[in-house]
Amino acid sequence: MRTRVIQTGPGPNTAEADPGARGDRAERRPHRGLGAVIAAHPLVAFFGLAFALTWVTVPLGTFMAAGPLLAALVVLGVVEGRAGIRDLGHRMVQWRVGWPWYAAAILVPVGVALAAGGANVAIGASDSAFAQLELPALFFAFALHMVVPVFAPIGEEPGWRGFALPRLQARHNPLTATLILGVIVAVWHAPLIFLSREHFEPVMLLGTVAVTFFYTWLFNHTGGSVFMTIVAHAADGAVAGRLLADGGFHGPAETRFAALYSAAWCVVALTLIVVDRHAWRTPPTDVGSAPRRRAKALPVSGAIAVLAALVIGVVGAGAAGASVAQASSRDRYIERADTVCRHDVEQTDAVVEDLGFAPTDAEARTAAQEIVDLARVELRELRALSVPAADGPRVARIYRAIERAYDRVEAEPHLLVEEPGPFSKATRLADAYGFEVCGRG
Repeated sequence: MRTRVIQTGPGPNTAEADPGARGDRAERRPHRGLGAVIAAHPLVAFFGLAFALTWVTVPLGTFMAAGPLLAALVVLGVVEGRAGIRDLGHRMVQWRVGWPWYAAAILVPVGVALAAGGANVAIGASDSAFAQLELPALFFAFALHMVVPVFAPIGEEPGWRGFALPRLQARHNPLTATLILGVIVAVWHAPLIFLSREHFEPVMLLGTVAVTFFYTWLFNHTGGSVFMTIVAHAADGAVAGRLLADGGFHGPAETRFAALYSAAWCVVALTLIVVDRHAWRTPPTDVGSAPRRRAKALPVSGAIAVLAALVIGVVGAGAAGASVAQASSRDRYIERADTVCRHDVEQTDAVVEDLGFAPTDAEARTAAQEIVDLARVELRELRALSVPAADGPRVARIYRAIERAYDRVEAEPHLLVEEPGPFSKATRLADAYGFEVCGRG
């Protein structure tokens, strides 16, 4: 199958096809200085600027995911002007591709995440992480990823797929172009390893390379639609992101999930390469001068990928169910959880005793922070326990109530001794469930 993807840069006949673009170029003067360097090496300029814009915030403890989008807009503005930016904008809203492609864009990432999570639970991870996958929360996360530029999908896809991929495929076949882009994107993600709040394990760099093949396959088969890669990226972030967020997998289970998740994406990438091998060897045709084409029907490779995602998702869910069936009973879980909380209470009491009866404000704030730090450790240990399957949502609510109470104490230490205290909700939920120690303020 020969695919057809549009190079966002102007081709030899673009001026005749688009009078507006011709007029836009006619208004601009020849490039000089830095503009001439960017015009001569747009890809190098894009990658350099994308890295710089993103990595500059890393010392501040944040990762500016919109770097590729901003870099693409800057380079397009210099090299092609309004016509180039307009073309990228059209690709970002190119949504008429047929429902099978939406199925592929959503079901494959969701299936990969569920399969990795299910396998992780089968190996021994707590199933409480699946309490994070509540439909309203997933839809909300998906919607935010679709429209907020500082989130990865809309911050990355217009740059990686909308700008870089067509230019790489103008020089290389899709397989080579994707491998180059995947390695570059993985290196761009590397600082996330050192930002603890991002929950990014080193093995996920391999997963980043692998998922790039899925995005290329989706982009090339939908006539160069950046919108569809944003949809796929958002679906991936909504599910996998929730399983890795606070309340999801923790400790060794988190590291294991990252490895299983990356391995699953490698399976998807290899499947697409083997089944649709002709498309990976054949350079996209008419790059730069042809009008944008509508997406073709979902090819055999797409049907196989969607089916594989559904199968591994079902298998993963079945593995999780088998593990949950063998999980500890509620009484055993409560006993283990209360043991963890009792140890935390003993440490907290020691901090209070050392504080004395008439502490200064500074001493009280220091003691409150120590108590909050102990609570964070307690919550991590609680989330590592295996929760009875039917009780997952209830226990997750108790954990969230405890965490929010300590968030309030951290912000306002005096709340720790006030009545009713910040733990009133956590205490009420814990009483209803049957905890004897956990959830108490």
